[in-house]
Amino acid sequence: DRQLSSYNDAFRAAVLEAAAGFRPDIIHSNHLWLLTSLARSTLPGIPMVATCHGTDLRQMHACPRFRQDVVFGCSGLDGVFALYSGQAEEVRQLYGIPPERIHVTGAGFRSGLFVPGEKKTDIPTIVYGGKLSRAKGVPWMLRAFASVTDLPWTLFLAGGGTDPERAECLDLAGRLGNRAVIAGSLRQEEFAAALSGANVFILPSLYEGLPLVLPEALASGCLCLATDLPGVRDILKIAGKDWLRLIPCPPLEGADTIAPGYEPKFVSDIAATLRETLTDIFERPPSAELYRELAERLKNSTWQAVFQRMEKVYFTLAASESR
Repeated sequence: DRQLSSYNDAFRAAVLEAAAGFRPDIIHSNHLWLLTSLARSTLPGIPMVATCHGTDLRQMHACPRFRQDVVFGCSGLDGVFALYSGQAEEVRQLYGIPPERIHVTGAGFRSGLFVPGEKKTDIPTIVYGGKLSRAKGVPWMLRAFASVTDLPWTLFLAGGGTDPERAECLDLAGRLGNRAVIAGSLRQEEFAAALSGANVFILPSLYEGLPLVLPEALASGCLCLATDLPGVRDILKIAGKDWLRLIPCPPLEGADTIAPGYEPKFVSDIAATLRETLTDIFERPPSAELYRELAERLKNSTWQAVFQRMEKVYFTLAASESR
């Protein structure tokens, strides 16, 4: 409680100082959580919007002791930017925010950075990018790779993590021998270069909001494999089944823990999807025409397009405030 009080006091002072110095027309916060609630209640006279990233919704379930304080301020937001339609509905239910204040803006990728490069099809490169953790499904993914021994592939494993889960993932990756490249944490430019030359991107997460890495991988010309989650399904509507293939999500206990007895099936489902995708690459590699069609589908998923959707809300709020 003392820490929370200190946190609130420090951020309240910083928010007041920033508002006095900058005199904003609109405040845009991130995460429907403690700081956004504090800022809304501290500066009630300035229009305020906030982006929901998904981890805030997870915290509402994982840390219910803060829920009342969070809802107190966040329910008074003038606008919320949601990443996908299912998330918008969850925001409405959890925070009591009217649906007309919730706008599905999505998330974007850097169109000049994430572009297709030369793809090799003799030994396809498969990229994973993200935290090396159980919540991301990495241990089961690595066990699935170990079972696909009759087809050529190279796994490029990018990301960090914290022990002991990171150590578990590195141990399993080490058992794949020279088929696995352990790259560690990368700068965005380095990660974009890896995706540019890759054939496949895989994301076996047990929990996601709208995973930004999927549009980035798609824009890089990668066939994508991802767990069947609500945010992923929204990306599927854009990319289509030719480019994004769903891995059945196992039954869960809590937000991101596989229910007992379902781990072997999750491994076999990942392996089956991986095997099918590799076979398609060998037999029917994507053509230049398919790349052009995909780029057209993704044009509304660039950061420029996302910001245009946000900007419309800014202008509406600014016009309303001026009246």
